[in-house]
Amino acid sequence: MSNTSYVENKRSKDQDLYKKISRSITLDVRRNDITKEDFAHDLGTQKGYLEQKLKPSVSTNDLGLSEFIHILETTGDLSPLEHLAAMFGMVLIPKNIDTSNIQKLDIMCDDVMMESNDTFNVSKKAFRDAKLTADEKEQILKEGNEELTKLVMYLHAVKSAKVEDEQ
Repeated sequence: MSNTSYVENKRSKDQDLYKKISRSITLDVRRNDITKEDFAHDLGTQKGYLEQKLKPSVSTNDLGLSEFIHILETTGDLSPLEHLAAMFGMVLIPKNIDTSNIQKLDIMCDDVMMESNDTFNVSKKAFRDAKLTADEKEQILKEGNEELTKLVMYLHAVKSAKVEDEQ
């Protein structure tokens, strides 16, 4: 029998995820001109307890799934969910992408190209010295995921766009 406690098997908090969640809450509080105490109460908890749960260094209090969903619903910011999807190599695509006019598709196409340029620039800088650091790898993956998200959304929009008859 092992002397190791099963508690040590617990996954550590993802610092970037918790930063995104905290940022979502801060932006929502500012946008709605409320206090963090009000926000916490809307979630059914107290400000101090919520802050403890959001600290990556605190391993005893975790944010629960229902609290996470409630935060997403309250803030309307899906960047924490997008972060989770990216962790598993996935991209979120909204059900309804407005393709009511060609200008929107054109703007989406520009967004894809800009993200592609960002990925290219970060990659070329990283490979200049023929070495890849952990920070460079993280930056390439971050930019690549942003590019992939924009590309998939663009392709989804083009697929669902109305085609006009040629005459």
